[in-house]
Amino acid sequence: MNKLTNNLLELTLVSLESTPLKFSEVSIDEVIYQASQMLMNRQSDYSVVFSFDGKVEQVQPSLTIEGNKSLLYSAFFNLMENGCKFSDNKRVEVTLSANERWVAVEIKDEGVGILESDIKSIYEPFFRAENVKRIHGHGVGLPLTYRIIQLHHGQINVASQINKGTTFSVRLPKRF
Repeated sequence: MNKLTNNLLELTLVSLESTPLKFSEVSIDEVIYQASQMLMNRQSDYSVVFSFDGKVEQVQPSLTIEGNKSLLYSAFFNLMENGCKFSDNKRVEVTLSANERWVAVEIKDEGVGILESDIKSIYEPFFRAENVKRIHGHGVGLPLTYRIIQLHHGQINVASQINKGTTFSVRLPKRF
């Protein structure tokens, strides 16, 4: 109940257009690493595997954007938690990449997948897909994540196959 209340409060705050947000330099790899550590501390059977699309020494220094660290933390925590929660192996793969304009994060699971007919509704508050109603959740994590990515002028896309898994792809501009 506490988590639901906090998520609802956060969703309300990021939905208010007049709420001033503080943006600063944020290293996306550090935010995701911190969120993954918290997730694995809370759920010892969850695992997060990291990789870079390209050479680490080239990609890692370019993963900094202008953003709100705590909101980005929430967004990536939600995506990783969902991936682990809806996968039998309780594991997600996170791939980081960047170019001169964008930082890209791909979070892939081998879970139950999302029905094609449900994909259009996953960012609506309290929506729960038919094939996951047996798994505990409230339907506020993805709407919150979607709104956070929007506030950062980013993009989020999903590709999914039933019983094979889901991949969320997030692109965030380095500056806006």
